[in-house]
Amino acid sequence: MVTTIPGERFVEFPSDRSLGELYLVGKEGAASLLGEAKGVVNVPGGFSLSLSYSFDPTYGLADLARLQKDALFGLSLLGSDVASSELQFLLSLSELKELDLSCTRIGDEALQFVSELRQLRRLSLASTSVSDSGLKLLSQIAGLEEILLDGSLVTDQGLDALSSLSRLKVLSLSYTKVSGKGLSRLRGLTTLEVLRLNSTLVDDNGVQHVQRLSNLRELWLQGNEISRPALVELTKWLSDCQIMR
Repeated sequence: MVTTIPGERFVEFPSDRSLGELYLVGKEGAASLLGEAKGVVNVPGGFSLSLSYSFDPTYGLADLARLQKDALFGLSLLGSDVASSELQFLLSLSELKELDLSCTRIGDEALQFVSELRQLRRLSLASTSVSDSGLKLLSQIAGLEEILLDGSLVTDQGLDALSSLSRLKVLSLSYTKVSGKGLSRLRGLTTLEVLRLNSTLVDDNGVQHVQRLSNLRELWLQGNEISRPALVELTKWLSDCQIMR
């Protein structure tokens, strides 16, 4: 139950056990530890709640389905044993803005539920079994601004699904099998500011596609076979971009 009071609100969590650690998130995105997600929690005006969930296989995620749709701004299931099918319990959190599923055992089947969270702005799927077929569903979340796919099973083909995300600012593809040829599929992402391609298959042939992303401010290319002449050419096109090589 969420009760609105001028300047503050109250969010009710289970009274018999904690769902994890709660953080207060300010308007600028800075987070500070609030306490345990247990009982009635007072949320000061101007702040939102982010939950680092303490996953217990006995309970799964069922308790999250009892929260109001706007109870949480962010949810982290980082490193938990959550299964893809359990993400169905997140569907009631329709106002969720940030979701971290990194280092879990979820796969493509999880994205049928994640794609229903249409208000998501930040999504981490790093070190999961998500592949190209699963990414096709993410095009339904038009407002995504940040996607982390490091260490996933994504290849060049999966990048087609991201090409329609016109608000994307941060894209992380390190430690994937993405190649320079695949980067041509990102040329329409003109809002992109941060692109991470460490230890991928990107080479000199891919640089020509990256240099067209004129709003880039950070480009990570560590661990790739890119020649010095190609890097020099890249800096000419992206003079305001910090290139980490």
